[in-house]
Amino acid sequence: MKDKKIMNIVIFAVVILIPIIYSFFYLKSYWDPYGSLQDMKVAIVNLDEGYNGENQGQKVVNSLKEKDVVDICDVSKSDAEDGMKNEKYYAVITIPKDFTKDLKSAGEVDKKTVKIEYAPNQKMNYLASQIITRVVTATEAQIKNQVASQTVATLSENIKEVPESLEKISNGSGQILNGTENLSEGLNKLNNGVGTLKNSYSEFDKGVESASNGSKQLNNGINQINTGAESLSQGGNTLNSALAQINQGADTLLRSGNVGIEQLQTGINQLNDGSNSLNEGIQNYVAGSDALANNTSTYIDGVNELNSNTKALLSAIAQYGDFSQDEHVIALSQNAKAILASGAYDVLNESGNAIKGGAQQIIGFGPAVKEGASSLANGTKQLKDNASGLGQLTAGMSELKNGLAQVQEGTTNLNNGISTLENGTKSIQNGSNTLMNGLDALDTNSDKIKTALGTLSEGVGSAYNGSVELKNGVETLKNGVDDGIETANGEIKKLDGLSEHVSNSVEVVEKDYGDVPSYGIAFTPLFISIGLWVGALMCYVVLYYDQKHRFGIFDSKYENKIKQNVAYLAVGVAQGIITAFLLKVSLGFSVDNVFAYYMLSALMGLCFTSIIQFLIRTFGDVGKFLALIILVLQLAAAGGTFPVDIIDKGFRWLNPLLPMTYTIKLIKDCLIATDTNFIGQNCMIVLIYVTVAVVLTFVGEVVKKVEKARVRGKL
Repeated sequence: MKDKKIMNIVIFAVVILIPIIYSFFYLKSYWDPYGSLQDMKVAIVNLDEGYNGENQGQKVVNSLKEKDVVDICDVSKSDAEDGMKNEKYYAVITIPKDFTKDLKSAGEVDKKTVKIEYAPNQKMNYLASQIITRVVTATEAQIKNQVASQTVATLSENIKEVPESLEKISNGSGQILNGTENLSEGLNKLNNGVGTLKNSYSEFDKGVESASNGSKQLNNGINQINTGAESLSQGGNTLNSALAQINQGADTLLRSGNVGIEQLQTGINQLNDGSNSLNEGIQNYVAGSDALANNTSTYIDGVNELNSNTKALLSAIAQYGDFSQDEHVIALSQNAKAILASGAYDVLNESGNAIKGGAQQIIGFGPAVKEGASSLANGTKQLKDNASGLGQLTAGMSELKNGLAQVQEGTTNLNNGISTLENGTKSIQNGSNTLMNGLDALDTNSDKIKTALGTLSEGVGSAYNGSVELKNGVETLKNGVDDGIETANGEIKKLDGLSEHVSNSVEVVEKDYGDVPSYGIAFTPLFISIGLWVGALMCYVVLYYDQKHRFGIFDSKYENKIKQNVAYLAVGVAQGIITAFLLKVSLGFSVDNVFAYYMLSALMGLCFTSIIQFLIRTFGDVGKFLALIILVLQLAAAGGTFPVDIIDKGFRWLNPLLPMTYTIKLIKDCLIATDTNFIGQNCMIVLIYVTVAVVLTFVGEVVKKVEKARVRGKL
């Protein structure tokens, strides 16, 4: 009998402790699941071949091992595949062979995406794969930070070289500025020189025109000289004929006597007068021809010098056009080239040289002509003097013959000189014609040059204005570059420490609202609620429906149901207090308000017991089934595991109707401290559940009692 009582006490104690047994083992097993991640094996296969002596893949492996979050197993690819098949590893992480090389491409133009293959073994355990995924995600973030840091470091170094490049640009622009200043000064001088040249060339053009007109007058004078030379040649021939007549007359004189002497005297007088006039004309002619020849030589030298200077100027203009981009200068250069190609200056030089040669011949033959004329005059004078003694003809005949011989010799020299003079005047005429043609061509081309010089003057003026604008633009460029260098240096100072800043640019500072120190604390409200619900249900299943009727007031046969209900409610309160105490002691968590913690646990036990009591007393075995259904619904919709907002919409409407929704919140407010809590509000709701359940149970008991009395009365 005593053993039966002990057994009854044991059974009753076990029933009382069901909530703690249920909640403790669940909470203990899940109290800190992340604290044992080191026992989860994850294979990592490093295929990275490295790049430039670096192997970032191995650094990632070492980093994961140092973190010691999970058990990182550095294995080969084949071992990893076998381990996955044999469920040795929860996941395999594979680092590709080009991992380091692709990381380095972040600072290059052709950027590569770094890929790490992650293969979780979801079949082995889905939640484990989710946990490891978080590890991989953290590794991915770390690698991104490394890439960002290296990229920014590379870019920072490259950007720091920009001021040096800008400095070179500034120096270059300074040199360009100096060059443009020199160019502007040179173009200014050139512009002034071209202006002077243009003005001077107008005078030169007038001179060329005057020279052309003078050459025409010279040509006319030479034609007159040539005509005079021809007349002189004819006079020489007439003189020869006269001498022939004189010789004939002398011969006749010797034969005819005084008649012939008179004729001879007359002829001699005429000859003397003609020779004197001829000598005087020849002297004047030779003097004039010498002066003309000298002036012509001087003129030709001046023309040749002008021609050489003009040709040099045209050559310079033609060469300048080869290096110029100005269309006016190019047009002027083409005109200059056309003038040079025409050969007018070569013809002019040749003509001048020919005229100069003819003039030299005139000067050379002048003395011979003068000598011949003088000899002729002397001979005729001597002949006249000798003729005065014609009375003494016989005695002076020999002398007359000698004088005639001298006259004959003089006329021969005169004729030769006149012939040479005629040839010289013809050469002068040919040279004068060539000179006139050359001066005409020079006059025509000089107008073109004058027009081209006007165009050149305009072009050089435009070039000078452009050089001034270029100088101003280059000066603005240099000032802008210098300002840019100063600004860039100021901005580049901001790059110091940027690579380190980028790698740690964002720091997530976790300031929890309602700190939950462990995974188990988060689930304690749920499992206490479940444990007390199951404990209340087991009290009725074990004690109320005991077939041996060993538990007296708790037995279904007990008559005083009101008293029995109160006893069960007291057991529910005891279960709540005992469960709260044992969990706190065994799991060691802290509670801010211990009194509220125990009182609320007692209220939870009272609430669940009153609800199950109502279900079983009212509906019997169906009530037990309903209690299980409500338990399942509360597990799904009370918000103890997943947030209510993410559960299936079909269950969300149940959340505010379930008592466990509010008991979970009560325990959370006790275990997790915040600025505000809703203990009072949730207590009121739980008390409403208790009140409604107790009242309904009491009403049900009264109805049953009345019904039994009515039945007995009938019996």
